[in-house]
Amino acid sequence: ANIYVRWMDPLVWKATKGKIQASDLFEPSPNDSADAPSKRLHDLWEEEVKKKGIMKASYFRVVLRSIRTRWIVSTLVLLLSLMCSFTSAAVIVRQLLEYTETTHPDFRIGIALVLGMFFTELVRVCTINLVYILNYRTGIRLMGGTLALVFEKILHLRSLKDKSVGELVNLLSNDGMRLFELSTFGIMVVNTPILFIPGTVYTCFILGPWALVGVATFVLFLPVQSFLGKVVAKVRRKCISITDERVRMMSELLTSIKLIKMYAWEKPFSKKIGEVRKREKTKLESAGFVQAMSIAFNPAVPVIAAVLCFTGHTLSGNNLTPAQAFAVVSVFNSLRYGLALLPNAVRAWGESGVAAKRIKSLLVMEELQQHTEKPADRSNAVEIKAATFGWDVLDIKGEKKRKAEGAEKKQKGRRGGPPGKGVKKDKEGDKQGEEDEKNK
Repeated sequence: ANIYVRWMDPLVWKATKGKIQASDLFEPSPNDSADAPSKRLHDLWEEEVKKKGIMKASYFRVVLRSIRTRWIVSTLVLLLSLMCSFTSAAVIVRQLLEYTETTHPDFRIGIALVLGMFFTELVRVCTINLVYILNYRTGIRLMGGTLALVFEKILHLRSLKDKSVGELVNLLSNDGMRLFELSTFGIMVVNTPILFIPGTVYTCFILGPWALVGVATFVLFLPVQSFLGKVVAKVRRKCISITDERVRMMSELLTSIKLIKMYAWEKPFSKKIGEVRKREKTKLESAGFVQAMSIAFNPAVPVIAAVLCFTGHTLSGNNLTPAQAFAVVSVFNSLRYGLALLPNAVRAWGESGVAAKRIKSLLVMEELQQHTEKPADRSNAVEIKAATFGWDVLDIKGEKKRKAEGAEKKQKGRRGGPPGKGVKKDKEGDKQGEEDEKNK
């Protein structure tokens, strides 16, 4: 932290006192603005549509292509960090323990081991921080470019069709963040295989075949992590639809707040929104419970693996030295690091896939064709000749949604009371009016 983010201390100190000004901030890189990433994503999306077609085109593939180069660099740095972590936790720790058990230790070997541990830990800390910095910057560019691309698309839409304003707000506020999380934690799925291969070989070299029991414990845990990640993604998809409904209802409430206050409909609307929020809260709690369960398994797995390994090793008649025990425990703890980030990585992949599909559903909508021809007579601001006017035909889903909203508002205006009362009376009044018209 002192190496990478210490320069921010004066800014944070000024911000806490409320004295920070625009002149105190640094000029960001042009590549970190939303303009350049948005143009790149637009070009990649057009290329994807030409290659795959509008129906088979995937915005998720576009996202992966846009961050591919930076992810490769970040993966190489992460590989260096994991190598240092394994060397320090497994190899050097065992050598130090064996060095302390010797009767006539060589002073130079002890100094070399201590310096080796110091430098490997220093490189590990610097590289892992560099990985997060690269991923955060990539995520900021991806999120900014995606939001700019979506906003520009909204400005050119011919009609919203089955999209409501609340859904668009939810898409801009939540789905961009899901892509940021993918950029941050997506490459962490490589932690597990990178650490498992040398970890398995080294523990087998120390304990023999019994080390495979501990490795098998980690392997059995991986399908559980994958299953929990799929459950979180499934619950998340259901929660998004409920969130869209809640945001749409809140938008309608704020739009018609004068009418609601005039007829004193605060309690019925509050109750209705509270019910939707309760369903949303239930889904969020379910996802949080599954995520917490996945995280809670991580500290227990290395302990269980070590106990099973040591039990089998000693019951088979083998001797267990402190150097062997500490080395195996250190390797299993390094494997736990990969497992600790695996739930976040799996969740990021699942939720970002859902977000990419929602963004694609907006990008494939029809745009308004602009006519830039100037009038023949310069004194006229607008000229229309032999024009045909019409309106967009809504799809079934959008038409049903708007009819339901219009019928609900019409009933509110007729009844002058909260929903659910006076429907029969309105129908009788309509019939009486029709009879009066016939008599006339």
